[in-house]
Amino acid sequence: MTVRDRIRWWEPIGASYRRSLVELCAVGILRPLFWIRVLGFSFVVIAGLIAWLVSMYPTIAIPWAQLITKALLGALLIFCACALVAVVPRRIEIGPDEIRILRGQSHARIILERIENVFIDDSASTPSHLVVLYRTRIETVETLSFAIKPTVDREALDSLVRQINSAVRSKLTHDSVLDGPPG
Repeated sequence: MTVRDRIRWWEPIGASYRRSLVELCAVGILRPLFWIRVLGFSFVVIAGLIAWLVSMYPTIAIPWAQLITKALLGALLIFCACALVAVVPRRIEIGPDEIRILRGQSHARIILERIENVFIDDSASTPSHLVVLYRTRIETVETLSFAIKPTVDREALDSLVRQINSAVRSKLTHDSVLDGPPG
């Protein structure tokens, strides 16, 4: 497969931002209770360490300002990582044998053998979305949706989607022939 067989695009910022906020809300990071738990857990761990240090070294001088500053910096780093997830869009690469999702230094890959169905959803959402149904390693079916940038060549993308779906259907009929009739 050559580089030209692939279609690549960055997800539009608006769609990527909304999706990231939904994902962060689902995880609970945007809830105040999450931050109360993080700071509470940090306080308990630090208090335990301080109690241990004082019991081991009774004359130790505790740098309270530095401890409080480091605890707040930890929470700030978690917040900045969440903001980075919300701001950095995904890069989508689709080829006839795989779909890659790249963000920053991480990536995910869905190989053709795991894909169940691929289609373009043009219903009422702006921009259009590419929807991929695939099987995970534990054989559950998951759905991913990618916003399609308006500059993407839709004819080439439609052709590639048809090619992937025909390969998926031929794989399914081939597998059912190998399995034989039930009974």
